[in-house]
Amino acid sequence: MYKEVYGKEPERDSKEESRIINFDFDEEYAEEELLKMANEIFDNEIWKEVKQEIKEADKKEIARSMFGLGFATYYKMLNEDIKAVKDNPEITKKIEEILNEREKSKVIS
Repeated sequence: MYKEVYGKEPERDSKEESRIINFDFDEEYAEEELLKMANEIFDNEIWKEVKQEIKEADKKEIARSMFGLGFATYYKMLNEDIKAVKDNPEITKKIEEILNEREKSKVIS
């Protein structure tokens, strides 16, 4: 993308001003955006699956079902993140380095 915008390859430690997006975590935006995403997922995916179950269930069954769906969704997303990390050799190498350093510091202590 840098090359398309500036017509040249990016330099490693460039001090040149660029149009880099700030990906820092914005808590206010994130909470609002996450709630919006959650509502969209609920409306488009979850509700279709549980609509009939809810008609015949009591409150505890409904709460258990919704918790289970949320837990399963979180677990699926977590596994996708773990797979992405494992598939990236640079991240895997860095994690191994950190774990090795931790082991070395335990032996020294």
